[in-house]
Order: sequence, then C-alpha cells, then structure tokens
Amino acid sequence: MSNLRAGQKVVMFRDFGHGARLRAELDGVVLPVKGPIYTVRELDPDTSNGFACIRLVEIINGPHVGDGIEPSFEAALFRPVVERKTDISVFRAMLTPSKKKVEV
Repeated sequence: MSNLRAGQKVVMFRDFGHGARLRAELDGVVLPVKGPIYTVRELDPDTSNGFACIRLVEIINGPHVGDGIEPSFEAALFRPVVERKTDISVFRAMLTPSKKKVEV
C-alpha cells in the first residue's frame, strides 16, 4: 500500500539502475529520473507484482507490448514534495514603523 494519492506532487529519490534503463529503452518506455518534481496521475490498481505502483502526469507511455498495459513505476521510489507557504509577516513587521521609543 502506498501513502501517495492522485494529484500529489512527488520527487523520485532513487534512480533506476543501468539494466532497468536499458530494458526501458529497448521497450520504448520513458522512465522518470531523479530530481524533477512529478505529479501522480493515478495509482496502478494491479499490484500483482507485490509493489504499489503509480503513473505520472508528466510521463505517458503507450501500452506495453507484453501485456497491453501502460507501465507504472514503483511508488517506493518516490517521496511527497513538502509544499510550505511562505510567511513574510516577520519582515512586514520590521518595515512597519513602531510608535514605541527605545530608551537608551
């Protein structure tokens, strides 16, 4: 089971090995790479391989020759992107003149 959901921003933290990249190239499959931010398109309902898998908005592959299903990627290779809102209130307070006088 994966903690990822459709629409969530994720980043791949561990890259595929040389063998997997070579097989993907031979099969015409585009693989995600470590670093860029991706968006989860859907969770792959077929977990017959024993791993939770996802498909990405930014990568759409055609059906695989062997089974006719679009390849998906192991969810364990991805981590959610932590999106934090920027809080600039402390800087605004520094720019606001204060009516209090500082005694020296």
